[in-house]
Amino acid sequence: MILLAASGLSISPAVAAGGSTDATSLPGLSSEFNGVACPTTSFCLAVGGGTGNPVSAAWNGTRWRLLATPGPAGAILQGVACASPSNCLGVGYQTVIGNTLPFTASWDGLAWHLLPPIRALPTMLLFGVACPTASQCIAIGYGSTQSGPNQAVAVSWDGKSWTALSPVLPGNSAIFYGISCASMTFCMAVGTYETGQGFGLVDQGLAETWNGSAWTQVTVPANSVDVRRVSCPDTTTCLATGGFGDLGESPLAAVWQSTGWTTLPQPSPPAATGAVSCVSATWCMTVGGLSRGTSFASVWTGGTSWRVQTMSSPARLAISCASTRACMAAGGANAITLEGTVPFAASWNGSTWTPQRAEQEDALWAVSCFGRSACLSVGGFVGRAGISQPMTQSWNGARWRLAGPAHFFLGPRSALSCVGRSFCLVASGVGTNRWTGSRWLRMPRPPTEIVALSCATRTFCMGAPTDGPSLLWNGSTWREHHFSSPFDLTGLSCTRPSWCLAVGGRNPNGPPRYSPAAEAWNGSRWRVLRVPSLGSTSTFNDVSCVRGQGCMAIGNADDAGRYSPNFAARWNGRKWRLLQVPGGAGIGPPGTGSLIGTSGPTSVSCTSAGQCVAVGNYLDQLTGRGVDITVVWNGRSWRATGSPGPGGGLSTVSCRSAAFCMAVGEAGLLVLAERWNGRRWFRLRAVNP
Repeated sequence: MILLAASGLSISPAVAAGGSTDATSLPGLSSEFNGVACPTTSFCLAVGGGTGNPVSAAWNGTRWRLLATPGPAGAILQGVACASPSNCLGVGYQTVIGNTLPFTASWDGLAWHLLPPIRALPTMLLFGVACPTASQCIAIGYGSTQSGPNQAVAVSWDGKSWTALSPVLPGNSAIFYGISCASMTFCMAVGTYETGQGFGLVDQGLAETWNGSAWTQVTVPANSVDVRRVSCPDTTTCLATGGFGDLGESPLAAVWQSTGWTTLPQPSPPAATGAVSCVSATWCMTVGGLSRGTSFASVWTGGTSWRVQTMSSPARLAISCASTRACMAAGGANAITLEGTVPFAASWNGSTWTPQRAEQEDALWAVSCFGRSACLSVGGFVGRAGISQPMTQSWNGARWRLAGPAHFFLGPRSALSCVGRSFCLVASGVGTNRWTGSRWLRMPRPPTEIVALSCATRTFCMGAPTDGPSLLWNGSTWREHHFSSPFDLTGLSCTRPSWCLAVGGRNPNGPPRYSPAAEAWNGSRWRVLRVPSLGSTSTFNDVSCVRGQGCMAIGNADDAGRYSPNFAARWNGRKWRLLQVPGGAGIGPPGTGSLIGTSGPTSVSCTSAGQCVAVGNYLDQLTGRGVDITVVWNGRSWRATGSPGPGGGLSTVSCRSAAFCMAVGEAGLLVLAERWNGRRWFRLRAVNP
């Protein structure tokens, strides 16, 4: 065994000028639970992560409580084990200067504490952990050298330092995915390894046992390709799940009983394909089955029989059972944000599964004001059963309240435009609905998805998709009108039926160049408005026009000198004038490195040529937290204004005068609503169902 040295790592957060940061350690843009441990029937600890910070939550037998979880942006906790409610260990991985390294933390019942780094291999990921006693934990995963193959790794924690254990390394490469320990002298780790060369490569299931001093490889069920999860209630019994067949496409469940494995028949539907937790040698629960959108769990009670239950919950990535009448499954529910998830769980009481929402997610995506005491906003929330639901809220000058049930899908790309208390039009996906002042009415479906919408009258609304022809609403039907030159549309503003301005970006010469684009509507057709050249990657995000006073567009540029990273352009009816906009910027969706249309100011609203307000947000690359941007135009220049926070999610603004603007969004996974009085912002209390 090799003793591993410990050293510290410090990361300092960055705060952009003119913004307000979200100081809470909450989940990021998309996150889910990857692991859960329940040492008692009244305590569970769940861990996970996603595109932002690590996430964790504690269950007290009645409800979940989100915990402040330390760690750098992008760090993910994959597994957790608890010797008691006040002694738990979470493991996962993080990226530091391009290298993937282990990420570990201990829970003492009150707070998380980061543990010393593990220096076993240059690249290393941890997937699972088991703690047979309060002073001994074993974590597993895989690692590699810069040019070498993947190697299964195992490390032990004694409460003070890490020690590398040396598993058997069969074949060309190997990975451990799961581990379970029944005692200090019996653990089983499972995974996969690869043999052969070239086109003859073969994946095989891997299982090894630990006796307290050494690892021993044990045979696995025939034809198994990988073994993903394992649970050992005692030293003579383990239940494992995974896959077999040429590509591992067939689900595998097998029980190990000292002398070898017995492959179990799959239940119908196949529920024994994922996480597993055993209370005794004759009672185990598995989750992970999915058929036609429905999740399933199954109970094994010995022999070859299964008992399948419908979960009605998306929590199917991890499970931990403290008894046959107390299990907790964990995973993620589809978030109301695009392509995202939020942590979710479900509890088992011995007879039924009950969804347990681990955290709220409530957001408002679009707002339109038609008076200082009259605004309408649309958004959504994740219900207690883990299902996304639409939401409408109205502002009466004093408070926000829920307004009329919305019986249609809403998403972050929802577009809303109001011309009075009794007429608002909302478009989301390929559906449109009209607000009458008290309820929503379904309208004819447009031919394509609408992402931008502007109504000048009750019988004239112009909508447009990201890519495709514009759509004109005449009060009864939609009609297509093609743009003069196709571009990626992001914003649209109409002051009358004979004037609209559409903005976005186009790449006429192909990537990587991307330039701002604009076209004007004269009542019958669109024509191109030439926009000054900026950086090689730049775009408009939104536009706002005032009748007879021109338009203001706002956007991002990554290499435009003094117009980077945020800029604006004013259209006076004849030409554009470029303007500097203060405030920082961040990256777009993780992995893209993009600044375009995903960071900085995303919405602008003007009430005159000398008054505009723009809002937006971006993801700080170091902290993984959102930063709000709020800027004001006074006719001469843009200036940054402080936002009261908590920050990180302002997305849309609507103004009625220089002294009244309303901005909405999401921060800390709750509705964020703020009002501008001409001098400063005030945070408002909105409804979070």
